[in-house]
Amino acid sequence: MGARRVTRSGTIAIIYARFGPYHIARLNGAQAVLSPEGWQVFGIEVVPDDRFYAWEKVKGESEVRRIPLLPGRAYTELSRAAIGKAVVEALDAERPDVVVCPGWHYAESLAAARWSRRNRKIAILMSESCRHDSRRQWWREMIKRCRLRLFDAALVGGRVHKAYLVELGMPRERITLGHNVVDNAHFAGRAEYARRHASQVLRQVGLPERFILASGRFVPEKNFSLLLQAYRLYKEQNNAPLPLVICGDGPLRANLHALADALGLSPNIRWPGFVQYKDLPFYYGLAEYFIIPSTIEPWGLVVNEAMASGLPVLVSSRCGCVPDLVQEGVNGFTFDPTDVEHLAALLIRMDKLESELPQLGKVSQQIISQWGPERFAQGLWQAIQAAQRF
Repeated sequence: MGARRVTRSGTIAIIYARFGPYHIARLNGAQAVLSPEGWQVFGIEVVPDDRFYAWEKVKGESEVRRIPLLPGRAYTELSRAAIGKAVVEALDAERPDVVVCPGWHYAESLAAARWSRRNRKIAILMSESCRHDSRRQWWREMIKRCRLRLFDAALVGGRVHKAYLVELGMPRERITLGHNVVDNAHFAGRAEYARRHASQVLRQVGLPERFILASGRFVPEKNFSLLLQAYRLYKEQNNAPLPLVICGDGPLRANLHALADALGLSPNIRWPGFVQYKDLPFYYGLAEYFIIPSTIEPWGLVVNEAMASGLPVLVSSRCGCVPDLVQEGVNGFTFDPTDVEHLAALLIRMDKLESELPQLGKVSQQIISQWGPERFAQGLWQAIQAAQRF
């Protein structure tokens, strides 16, 4: 049974487990672009109070109606059946023409896609999976191929994500780009404010005058242990090494602090903890450049944030955003996240490029200007149009 072909206008439901600042920006962008075309966008939020990410609740920033399904609950304490039931009840009540689903694994996504199939509505897959972000097993790939048939089109992060869906069997012409975006204006504006009021902001957030920045959850795949080892090599070859600021929190916090102590790095490293959305651009704005050393990273939204803030970037080659966002030697460099010496050499190289870093940062902003909320909206609109043609 095919999807109902919507030709002019209708309603679009965009589903996420919880709406963080990035998701709100995408909702607003979709509404701004699609409303003139006659579409109305609304969000479905499965667990509005989940605390997996320590975001402050986003209040008063959304221009789009949001429907919370299971308030006061954590995602991990809910069964797939309970999540699916809540999603189906919401869709039965709203009857959207297009349902935009987050991935092919989550209970909310599969329930929404199956509801769309039963009710002859359009189902759009949002995906940031790529072949290299996990060890692939043939039987799991077969399950994905079957689940992909529930979706009429897909909105993915970038080129490697599109290639992976094509490999799994989705027609290339039904896949559009632009899922992984952030609110560029938020980061650019507040980063520029921090630069113009540097002395005041430095005192406010307790940062050194010049520093290298990294940010992420303290979990194994973010690979901060290798960053610390590379930083030690850099420090050994530099009489005045730039301090390293690592924002974030997570289960490996004590381990990373202990490793920094063991490597003799504690005087050179700052650990601000989890930095809220409104303050994060200050850190980007005052940094010299940004590093992401992940061994597994389907995309890497922190790269978007850093580039929107006007920073050069050092990006692990395992990050899915690399082919679309990083131009080698133009706005930054890539590295093998298993090679400590290579990353240390890049840190030394960045010191030598000190006078050129502002220009690399400007190029970053130029590149990322094409990857804002409008890109998400345009990609979604193209996906809807692609679904209508088949």
